[in-house]
Amino acid sequence: MSPSLMQRFIRLSIANEIWEAVSRAFYDGSDETRLLLNRKSFSTTQNGRPLSTCYNELVAIFQEIDHRTTSQEKTVEGVVQLHSAMSRLRVHIFLSGLDPEFDQVRGEILGKDPKLDLENTYVYVTRSSAVMNS
Repeated sequence: MSPSLMQRFIRLSIANEIWEAVSRAFYDGSDETRLLLNRKSFSTTQNGRPLSTCYNELVAIFQEIDHRTTSQEKTVEGVVQLHSAMSRLRVHIFLSGLDPEFDQVRGEILGKDPKLDLENTYVYVTRSSAVMNS
């Protein structure tokens, strides 16, 4: 924290008070940051970069979105369904950002049953890439 910001919060006695004060000061309650993060995830593409770079960038974005998201679901079943839908969406975002050379792999993954999660999708694409390049 920069010294100028620190002066605003230095006299608060416990960490919880500091975090609450920082939250009030810098969070306006809007979804603007989540909107920007979602937009960034949808526009992230491989574009000739290594698979690991693209994947790690998306995972970081998704973690930030998760950190800023609270579930409104009241039941365990609702939370599980929401998590499943988000997981599929993230797989689709990752696959849609891959270079055209992965079109066949993309189709293979989308046709799998049971469906792969994001991490297993990345592993599958990475292995397929190694086979294509050998």
